[in-house]
Amino acid sequence: MNLEYIQQFLLYEFKSESELIKEINLLSENFTSNREEIEKYLKSEKSVSAYVCFYLLTNIPKLNKSFDLMKLDFSFYKDWEIFDIGAGPATFSIALLNHYAGYDIKAIEKSDLMQRQGEKLVSGMYPNSNFEYIANDLIGKKSKKRLGIFGHSANEMGPDKALAYIDRLNLDEVILIEPGTKDFFKTFIEIRSALLERSYFISYPCSSQSSCPMRRDDWCHQILDLYHGKDVQRLGQMAKKDRNKSPISMGHFTKEPLSLKEAMIIRVYPHTKFSLEWQVCYHKDGQNTIIDLQIPFKGILKSRLKELKAIRAGERVSFEITRHLTDNKFRGLLK
Repeated sequence: MNLEYIQQFLLYEFKSESELIKEINLLSENFTSNREEIEKYLKSEKSVSAYVCFYLLTNIPKLNKSFDLMKLDFSFYKDWEIFDIGAGPATFSIALLNHYAGYDIKAIEKSDLMQRQGEKLVSGMYPNSNFEYIANDLIGKKSKKRLGIFGHSANEMGPDKALAYIDRLNLDEVILIEPGTKDFFKTFIEIRSALLERSYFISYPCSSQSSCPMRRDDWCHQILDLYHGKDVQRLGQMAKKDRNKSPISMGHFTKEPLSLKEAMIIRVYPHTKFSLEWQVCYHKDGQNTIIDLQIPFKGILKSRLKELKAIRAGERVSFEITRHLTDNKFRGLLK
C-alpha cells in the first residue's frame, strides 16, 4: 500500500504535491497549537483527504509496532467483534484489515464526512470485508467477545465519554493507542483507575494492578521507531514532520486475570562507557515502583548489547538487583 494507491479512494483529488503538503501542514497546526480549529477539518473533503494521505500510511506501522510491544497476536481476534471507537476515516480499521480482511469491524464515528471517506477507502481496498459504520444507539446484542480500540480518539473525547463507550459496548478487552503527551497521561490514569474498578486487568504498560507511582509532574509514555515507504518519507520531509520516531501512550486492558508482568522501561538515559542506564517501573513488595537501573555491559554478548542499546521506552525486561548504588539507583543483571 502506498500513496499513489490510496489517492484513487480519496474524496478530494489534489492537483499537486504542494497543495497536499500545504493542507497537511494546516492539519498538523490545528492538532498541536491551534486545537480549537480541529472541528473545521471535519467539514472539508480536502482536509479529510489530506488526513488520510498522511495518517493512514503511518497508522499501519504504528498499529503493528504497538501490537508487538504489547505482545498481542493479531490472529487472536479473528473471531471477535472489533469496535473502532472514534474511527475517523477508518485508518486504524484499515490497518487491521491489512492483516486480516475477515475481521468483523464496527466503526463508531459521528462525522458524516469522515464516514463517507472511510467507506470509500474500505470498499475500494477490501470490497468483501465485514466492515461498517454504526450509530452508538444501534449496537446489536452481544454474541461473541468484543475488543474496543481507541486510535487517537480517547484524547479527543475525554475519559467520561471513552468509559461510556466501554460500558455501553460491554467490551472484553480495550486497547488505547494515543498521543504520548503529559495531557493525555492524565486521561489515561482516569481510564486506568475506572477500568480497574470495573474488574478489568491492565496488561500493558503496568507491571501489576497496583496504583501508578508516576509523579504528578511526569508522565509515562512509549517511543515507537517506525519505518515508512519512500513516498511517506518524502511527505514527512516536505511537511517537515518526523514520522519515524513516534511518542505514544498505549494501554491494554482485559477481563481475563493476569499474572505479574516484567518490568517496563519508562525512560532511556544515555548509556555510559560501561553500562546501560534506564528508568524502570516494576512490581516490588505489593506495589509498582520506579527506580533507576544500571545494567553493566560486562557479560553481555556484542550482538545482544547492540539490541539493548537500541531499546526505547515501552520495552519490557526482567532483571535482578545486585547492588544498591545511591538513593533510588540500583545495579542489576538481565535475566
